[in-house]
Amino acid sequence: MEAAPLLEISGVGKNYPSGQGQINILREIELTIQSGEFISFIGHSGCGKSSLLNMIAGLTSISTGTMVFDGKPIEAPSPERAMVFQHYSLLPWLSVYQNVYEAVDSVQTELSKAERKALTDAVLARVGLSNHVHKKPMQLSGGMRQRVAIARAFAVHPRMLLLDEPFGALDALTRGSLQEELLDLWSGDARTETVVMVTHDIDEAIYLSDRIVVFSDGPSATIKEIITVDLPRPRDKQSLMTSQTWNNLRTHLLLSLHC
Repeated sequence: MEAAPLLEISGVGKNYPSGQGQINILREIELTIQSGEFISFIGHSGCGKSSLLNMIAGLTSISTGTMVFDGKPIEAPSPERAMVFQHYSLLPWLSVYQNVYEAVDSVQTELSKAERKALTDAVLARVGLSNHVHKKPMQLSGGMRQRVAIARAFAVHPRMLLLDEPFGALDALTRGSLQEELLDLWSGDARTETVVMVTHDIDEAIYLSDRIVVFSDGPSATIKEIITVDLPRPRDKQSLMTSQTWNNLRTHLLLSLHC
């Protein structure tokens, strides 16, 4: 018997008010996500990818349809669905350590103070920030700030991690390094089972994902197709990028996005 999906989206649409009444951003979104999947949303700007992610996070409401997470309708934000944004969302008056610890302290209430501190130390060590714990966000590079944001999200052990173009503002070398760290954190955390990421980067989507959800152009966008990434894990990017499977997937995605 197949397990129930962790997230089930049925007939979801999103409208926003405009000068002429309502403008439809998304229509008839149908998607199920199983526990343990890494899913990427890809499409041109304005197709509603981030709007859908915000609805999954509970940050904005759906206009039509249903959205069910672990058997319950999504009606508000929850620590079970942690969000990382493209533009850094750290608290600038807190240190690196405090940004992560405050999240742990507010969510992991069943842990002792010593356990919360140990968890904070451990997750910061895993993203290579042990020597920067006393710095404020303004003292960090863009890549380091995103490391803190990702560490903070993983530290609360969400069932689902939501990433809205987390590496979009970074240079190529930093982006590649953070992709590796993200996969390492995800594979090493049994409680954060599922990741959903918005990206504009085709290679990033192929490298990270189990399935890629391609959106049609907006407004009134919908899901154009869902592509399965049939590549084994763990993945070695350097060798994969020269493989025929990678090239076929890349060509398929390019055609899907531009046809």
